[in-house]
Amino acid sequence: AMAQTLRQLLLPFTDAAGWFDWKDAPLTAATTPLLTGLIYAILSFAIGWYMREVRHGKGFAVRQLMAAHNLFLCFLSASMAMGTAAAMIRRSLEEESATWMFCEATSTQVAMQRADGVGEL
Repeated sequence: AMAQTLRQLLLPFTDAAGWFDWKDAPLTAATTPLLTGLIYAILSFAIGWYMREVRHGKGFAVRQLMAAHNLFLCFLSASMAMGTAAAMIRRSLEEESATWMFCEATSTQVAMQRADGVGEL
């Protein structure tokens, strides 16, 4: 009864497999994280140079900007943690134990079942 109730509560958060398709998702190319990291590094070095050479060490008051940036990262981390937790709980309910988190059986086949039950992905 508890597992069924939990399953019903989590269903809206775990049915993404029924409609999500990686090939249509934005920013899924391998170049995306590479370019993002490169742009971040360039901006970091450029800001460092600007602050040293142009502003001669006189900085900006960025305390509020840093707080907003950190808050954004906290929300992003929380959403990823919730998605991971929902997927882990769903899998644990399907397996009826949590041992798969520590040691996946070598015979396990990777298969994605659509959330609506119509075929595989």
